[in-house]
Amino acid sequence: MPNLTVVYQDDTSVHGRVYDGLTICDALRQIGNVTQMNCGGRARCATCKVRIVSGYESLTEVTDRELKRLGLENVNNRFRLACQTIIHGDVVISRN
Repeated sequence: MPNLTVVYQDDTSVHGRVYDGLTICDALRQIGNVTQMNCGGRARCATCKVRIVSGYESLTEVTDRELKRLGLENVNNRFRLACQTIIHGDVVISRN
């Protein structure tokens, strides 16, 4: 089971083991961290946008939907839509 760590602006963090193959949104819910997702997980908004701190190699490739929604913000692969990104290993994300 992968580890997911969420770091907040005030440097507090939440950590938990999650099932392999979950989206970041579902993994956040699994560790008790509710995520806002106004579009129901269809990549029509960016309310679930997260910054990848480490573990980018443990995530699925960026989807066309993400590229369309995030545009240039995603050029350096630092930002992902939590509703579209699937975890396959340890990841640290930042919630702004």
